[in-house]
Amino acid sequence: MLNGSPANVAGAPESSKGPRRPRNRRPAWLADAAGGPDRVPRCIALDGDPATVTRQHGRRNGRQHGERHGRLRRRPNNGMNLTSALPRFARWHGRRSQVMPSVGPTLESAMKVGALVLAIPLSAMATDAPTRPSVPYVSRGACPGECCEYGNIWTAKADTEVQVGPRVKSPVAFQLRKGDTVLAMTGMVVTTKLGRAVVRRPTRLGVELQRDAGPSDEVFVLYRRGEGAWRIWLRGRLDDEELPTEEEQCATDGGRPIECEVQIVARPETVWWSKVRARNGREGWTRQMKHFRGVYSCGE
Repeated sequence: MLNGSPANVAGAPESSKGPRRPRNRRPAWLADAAGGPDRVPRCIALDGDPATVTRQHGRRNGRQHGERHGRLRRRPNNGMNLTSALPRFARWHGRRSQVMPSVGPTLESAMKVGALVLAIPLSAMATDAPTRPSVPYVSRGACPGECCEYGNIWTAKADTEVQVGPRVKSPVAFQLRKGDTVLAMTGMVVTTKLGRAVVRRPTRLGVELQRDAGPSDEVFVLYRRGEGAWRIWLRGRLDDEELPTEEEQCATDGGRPIECEVQIVARPETVWWSKVRARNGREGWTRQMKHFRGVYSCGE
C-alpha cells in the first residue's frame, strides 16, 4: 500500500487518478428518502410524501423524468385537500408560493359556477314540462275495449293482409285466409287527434292518482279503455277515468238530470295496431281488428 491507499485487487495496476467510485453507489439520503436502495425520489406527492420512480428511469435524471412527465404515485390524502397541498408542492420545486395566492378562492368559485350550471337544466326541465301530449301519440301495449287482452288466439273471419310494420304504407308481409288462426302478441294505439274533456266543477280525476281538477285544467283524452273508461292526460300524467261523452247526460241517483262535473266534448281519433304471428312463424302487423274473432275474451 502507498500513502495509506487500499491495495489493488488481483494485482491490477493502480490508477493515477485515485480509486474509482462504484457505479451503483448513491448518496445515503436518496436511498433513505425513497424507502430503499431500489427507488429514488422523483417528485413530491400532494400529501407531502415523496413519490418514487423505479431504477429503470436512471439514478441521475430520475427527478427530471418525474418533473417532465408529471406521473405521481397516488397515495392516501391523509385529510389534506388540494388547496392546502398546492403551495407545499410549489415550495418543494423551489418555486415561490406567493405566485398562487388565489388558488383556493379560484377553485371555490369554479365549484360554485359548476353547481349553478348543473342546476340550470334541472330547473328548466321542471318549468318546460309539456302541457299537452304531442301527436301522433303512441300508447305501446295498449289494448282498447272491454276484455281486450293479448296472448290469445284470433281467428280470421275474412281474408286479411298482414303488413311488415305498424304503418299505413308499410309493405304486405303475408296474407291470411278465412279460418286461419294467429297469436296476438302485442299492440299499440296511435292517437292521431287528441280528444278533450271539460271540468265544470272542482272534482278528483284518475283511478290511481286521484288528482284535483278544476275548470282551469285541460283534460286531454287519448283512447277508449272500455265500459265508459278513457285514457286521459292531466297536467303531464296519465290515468284512467270514466267520462260521459257529449251525447250522454248525467243524472242523480234519483234520476233527476244534472250538469256533468266532467264531460267529453271532443272524441279522440285513434288507430289500433296489433302484432300477430301465424302458424308458420311469420310475424306482422294488422289494423283490421274487425276481421278477427276472439279479440275480446268476454264475447264479441
